Amino acid sequence: MSGVPCSFLAALFAALEQSVPGIAYYPAPREDVALGFAAGCYLAGGLAAVALQNSGLGHTVNPLTSLHRVYRIPVLLIVGWRGREPAQDAPEHRYMGPATPALLRDLGVRYVTASRATIGACVNQVAPVLHAAELAAILVPPGVLD
Repeated sequence: MSGVPCSFLAALFAALEQSVPGIAYYPAPREDVALGFAAGCYLAGGLAAVALQNSGLGHTVNPLTSLHRVYRIPVLLIVGWRGREPAQDAPEHRYMGPATPALLRDLGVRYVTASRATIGACVNQVAPVLHAAELAAILVPPGVLD
């Protein structure tokens, strides 16, 4: 697992930093670097996930399209969904928030949106996508992992 911290995913990052059994965690300075870690993990025989804020999706366009999709390297994106409701978030998330689902679709990333009640089911929904060497994402709105 790799990623770039997001306050919506703070509980996940805190758990990863405490060494979750069976999960190696490599913090990344940027989202594209995290995708490089994920590709290396897959080439070494594993599956990987990358946690990030949706504002960082722009940094993932090239590695997702020219590396992961072209060479069928699966990765799970766990995306903190800032700006989903623009009036309730900081102004800098006003545009990326509403654009996030369309951007994922355009990049060929299958996604589900989590809630507190469905987070476990979301993981089960994306598992077959990853095992088919495709790209998947779980969108995490505010409060889901609190």
